[in-house]
Amino acid sequence: MGPCARWLRPYIHELRAPVEGALFPGALASLNLDLVLVPARSNLLSQSKGATSLLALGACGYPVICSDSLCAESNLPVTAVSEAPSAWIAAIEAHIDHPEQSAQRGDELRREVLQNRMLDKAHLQEWCGHWAPSS
Repeated sequence: MGPCARWLRPYIHELRAPVEGALFPGALASLNLDLVLVPARSNLLSQSKGATSLLALGACGYPVICSDSLCAESNLPVTAVSEAPSAWIAAIEAHIDHPEQSAQRGDELRREVLQNRMLDKAHLQEWCGHWAPSS
């Protein structure tokens, strides 16, 4: 979903238009992906958006390979790699060669997101306490 460099298009199976707003979660979940690649440059913008992207992908149970700069502080069960092309190739090959283990990583990520990263009532009260402590 979203933009794709022209040189990558021969290697992708399907290209979908971007989806925003309330339609995004359903569209993302409907993709039924075997593996998600999330490359990013190491900068503040990528780091601020990266955690949200990883959580959305995790809620869907997709196994993720991402730039190590995106998950430095998140401790999410994703495969984090350096910017070196050889690191990406090795990680992709490992996931492709072991699809059951890759699927298990997606399940672990989903479990982590749903159990510890969702803003349920208790977490919302905790956040509220940080933002508006009682005097």
